[in-house]
Amino acid sequence: MAKLVLLFALLPFVELYLLIVIGGRIGLWPTVGLVVATGVAGALLAQHEGLRVVRSWRDALAQGRLPESGLVEGLLVLIGAVLLLVPGVLTDVAGVVLLVPPARRLVAGRVQKRLATRSNLRPTPRSAEHGPACSQTIDVEGRTVEEKPVSPPDEKR
Repeated sequence: MAKLVLLFALLPFVELYLLIVIGGRIGLWPTVGLVVATGVAGALLAQHEGLRVVRSWRDALAQGRLPESGLVEGLLVLIGAVLLLVPGVLTDVAGVVLLVPPARRLVAGRVQKRLATRSNLRPTPRSAEHGPACSQTIDVEGRTVEEKPVSPPDEKR
């Protein structure tokens, strides 16, 4: 937690320093243009990739299977979009990296490995009791049947 607080405390100063250095090299307006251009490009890329991830999840669920891109990649798209909203060079670069699919897959793999080593979460094997059909949906139609009371048999026969 202390590292996160330190990161949020130092990040604005690092971003400001980088903007001053870049502005000194290429000028004020090109620097402003660069920040605006990366923000706009990143926002468009975030929208495109976010919709792609949502579409992938929806298609997988419609076919009755788990989404392949996973929750981690969806979360990384969201983090990338948020980083693009924060003005600055480092946050723009990090946001764009998280929105590019090959880089995002690499980061997602590392995040999953880190989660696996730092927690007790493991994939659970399917139990023999439930079998492979436990993840499938079974749609059943039913109808109401009214039962008539059974009368006792006639004894006179």
